[in-house]
Amino acid sequence: GDDTTSTAPPTTAVPADRAPTPEAVQHLDIVGTEYAFEFGPDPADGLAAGWTSLTFTNAGHEAHQVMFARLKDGVDLAELGRVAGDDSSGAAAIAYVDMLGGVSYIGAGQTTTAMVDLSEGTVMAMCYVPDPDGVAHALSGMTTLLTVGSGPAAPGGPVTGSAPPEDEVMGTIELAADGYRIPDRLPTGWYRVTNTDEGTDGEGLHELSMLRLEDAVSPEEKA
Repeated sequence: GDDTTSTAPPTTAVPADRAPTPEAVQHLDIVGTEYAFEFGPDPADGLAAGWTSLTFTNAGHEAHQVMFARLKDGVDLAELGRVAGDDSSGAAAIAYVDMLGGVSYIGAGQTTTAMVDLSEGTVMAMCYVPDPDGVAHALSGMTTLLTVGSGPAAPGGPVTGSAPPEDEVMGTIELAADGYRIPDRLPTGWYRVTNTDEGTDGEGLHELSMLRLEDAVSPEEKA
């Protein structure tokens, strides 16, 4: 591989690319605790493939996330379980799945909303936040298997709990090989997050967490 490094800062200016929010085919309410997910409605009968709005609430005492990953075709669940069990960080399992996105770390008592494009197949909802001993929460039971594609799509019109149709995607945040590419201005609202890094074997995998600071940042601190 190329180990050349560069001190040039990544480009941050990205066009706004405003567009209507995607219409959700279903809505999920997900609650995370130590160490399990509770879904509403119960997804046991299967979910529809497509854009899914979700509300994630952390009702636990530790930070949690809900990330969705589709098992790659031909992957054996037993083998995946063995590989994941041998690596407390959960990183070894990445080669067996396609990451679809979700909600990254949120603190105890926090609630946030997101939209995820679920692909047809077997999808895992997981929390890979480490516990105080460094073990990923997913290995302690915070994993739920979902069957996507067998559920009925929602009838016409917006799904209860999803973004209202008049909402706009305010812009795109790009996860590129050389860093984040973020619009110069960030009005309040929905943003599309896309990963354009084509790295292989997990090298192109990225995550984005947004943190709201309690105090305003001065121009000097930004510099």
